[in-house]
Amino acid sequence: MQLREARLLAIPFALLAVLLRLAQGLWVHPSTRDTGRLLQLAVSGAAFAVSLFLPVLIYWLITRQFWKRPAAWSPGFSAGPSLSQRGIFTIMLGWQAGNALDFARESSLGWGGLVFLAAALVFLAGAIAAPMINRHSVRLDPDGITYQGLLRRRRTRWDEPFRVPTGGLHIDPAYLSVSLNFYRTHPERRAELAEVTV
Repeated sequence: MQLREARLLAIPFALLAVLLRLAQGLWVHPSTRDTGRLLQLAVSGAAFAVSLFLPVLIYWLITRQFWKRPAAWSPGFSAGPSLSQRGIFTIMLGWQAGNALDFARESSLGWGGLVFLAAALVFLAGAIAAPMINRHSVRLDPDGITYQGLLRRRRTRWDEPFRVPTGGLHIDPAYLSVSLNFYRTHPERRAELAEVTV
């Protein structure tokens, strides 16, 4: 399995989170059982936790080999988005879609139910789109560094001061820092970056 495939694998788990959250809302809601109040809250809380954490746990078990950020560059001296943040974010968007759908079915909301239905569709679209967006990446070449953030791209020459945010990247932050400083202080070695750039 490649890193991109592991990111896309979050989509089915986001859909699982939607279904589990809807099942929790339909069948385990505290007001639907005729048992003691403390038992109702315990069962509802357990179902709530399962609907939230089970998809994340299964996803982590399948993709855990990618969660440790490597001390190496991807081909072309590049580093893409981190799997851990993107995967959990995708599953959380799916879970929020389930929340919104659970609220949308409430008849006492009237037109407000349509607002929750629209919100559920937005969360679901975000859960499908999030793993496909290849943002938060950095690429090195002989002329400088290109950092692609969520909304904009920033190009910096080697002789200019720069700081690359490492939070969302799939590369060890210490290794990234050492690499950037090495190529900044050794201009004669920058030609290596052109030889492998794809």
